[in-house]
Amino acid sequence: MKLPTQEELKGLFNYNPKTGDLTWKVRPANRVKIGDLVRGISSHGYYRVSIKSKTYSVHRIIWCWMTGEDLNEKCIDHKNRCRTDNRWSNLRLATKLENRRNQEDAGYCRRPNGTWRVRIRHLGKALFDKTVKTEEEARALIIEKRAELFGEFAPA
Repeated sequence: MKLPTQEELKGLFNYNPKTGDLTWKVRPANRVKIGDLVRGISSHGYYRVSIKSKTYSVHRIIWCWMTGEDLNEKCIDHKNRCRTDNRWSNLRLATKLENRRNQEDAGYCRRPNGTWRVRIRHLGKALFDKTVKTEEEARALIIEKRAELFGEFAPA
């Protein structure tokens, strides 16, 4: 869905890039005051906002507010995976594939024999599969291998 223009968004909202807060500059409804935080939550856990009876994801509004770009089908990734953390430093442009790579997934589990299995799967294929003795080894190995395979889009 096409976003309002950057000019329209700057007329409706103030944005603080350091805190990620988007606040109303106008009163779109009686229950909303100037300065109120935009804090509606979607069923997927992202902040959302309605403008002229259309609902938008706040991180997409922020991207357009900051850059003037309406990304349409492109993804905006929350680096730290926190869907409500809209600080400018936490948002980045990503492909759908890169965005999927930055999903929280333990990647290791305890096996019945007491060892730990470390496995990274992506798009139905096993990219890495190894068994180690301790949970600490598993945790360190999953972090190392994700960084190696997915670079900056590896979950921390």
